[in-house]
Amino acid sequence: MFINTCKKQTGFSIVEVIVFVAMISIVLVAAAGYTAQILRQMTYNQHKIYATRYVEDLKEWVDAEREADWPSFQSRASIGTGTIYCVNSALSLSTIFTDFVSGTCDFTGIGTQNPRIFSRVLTLKKDASAANTVTAIITVSWYENDATPKVERLELVYTVWQ
Repeated sequence: MFINTCKKQTGFSIVEVIVFVAMISIVLVAAAGYTAQILRQMTYNQHKIYATRYVEDLKEWVDAEREADWPSFQSRASIGTGTIYCVNSALSLSTIFTDFVSGTCDFTGIGTQNPRIFSRVLTLKKDASAANTVTAIITVSWYENDATPKVERLELVYTVWQ
């Protein structure tokens, strides 16, 4: 009579375990990369919404200034490249042109809003051929993680009310 002293063992070999861990690692690294990309896109979209709001705020203020006093509004513009105003301050009903700094802005934010990465510029240009026309260019810029500035821009053409 022969007695089998060898017991049959079941389980995974070390090669199978290594292959499984490698496959799981690849899936997890891909998922982490995809999640990081989604978070970057969400942050960009949030900043774009802020920038659009800042453009619209300044547009409404410029509309009110034009309606209140056209000659004064027109005198703020210049022929050629135009007159540039830094409008990084918060706007209110009592804000006037002299509250703005002439020239371009730093990326220090608008008002007290966070994040403080935005720059808002208003350019008022007169056209030499159209005496009663003022072009207002509103530009809000900001930087994301890369070195290229992102821009939200609106160009408006104003004329005297007839």
